[in-house]
Amino acid sequence: MRTYSSGMYMRLGFSIAMHVQADVMLLDEVLAVGDKAFQEKCYERIWDFKRSGGTIVFVSHDDGAVARVCDRALLLEEGRMVESGPAEEVIRAYHRRLVGAAAERVAARNGAPTGPCRVHEVRAVAGDGSIKERLTEGEPVALEVWLFAEDGLEAGRVTVGIRDSAGRALGSQTVEQVRLRPAQLERLRLNFPGLPMREGRFTVAVAVANGDGTAELASSDPALELNVFSADFQAGGPIRLGGQWELPSGDGAPES
Repeated sequence: MRTYSSGMYMRLGFSIAMHVQADVMLLDEVLAVGDKAFQEKCYERIWDFKRSGGTIVFVSHDDGAVARVCDRALLLEEGRMVESGPAEEVIRAYHRRLVGAAAERVAARNGAPTGPCRVHEVRAVAGDGSIKERLTEGEPVALEVWLFAEDGLEAGRVTVGIRDSAGRALGSQTVEQVRLRPAQLERLRLNFPGLPMREGRFTVAVAVANGDGTAELASSDPALELNVFSADFQAGGPIRLGGQWELPSGDGAPES
């Protein structure tokens, strides 16, 4: 028996809807499925529909998609409208609410947060675009770091570090000249073509510093916990080497 995913039905529904002659179209999280190529096709059809005079009611948790599609926006909270107006202004209000909620959680746990910058969220995004905390060795993944600076930041340094379950540092990577716009949630992505960790539990830490690294502006440690699974039982240790073996020729002599 053949089975179909909910994402396939959503893609089919969108394709059908785009060929219906309608004055108003309701799109509910339609861009949450499909690969990058499919999403770009969706945007093209949406813009064609708008140019033809159609009205779109676009429902999404993706503020980037809202900014790209919508002229005006409504922000709902528990079914109540809390903000309305031009899409850019509503998105800024949404960011402030997210950061405010995160600051309240931090204050409840550690006391009032201080500093000009905050690590709002860190998450792992798999190759299919899904958010995951359970991953497989070698699969493509990106670590997304969401930062917020009320007054903005010029030429900052952001470091992502990874530790094993015993707290031992396995590696870190720093990017410089990071610019954050004032009062905006900003996303940084650290892309891995193949996840470098093997079987085990790992934690991700994030630190933000000024341009020369002499002052820490924000940190989150641990910011994320990842569980990695492996099917390669001929390898060992916490790091995936990914090297290629060269074997001797058939007569036992090294290849020239």
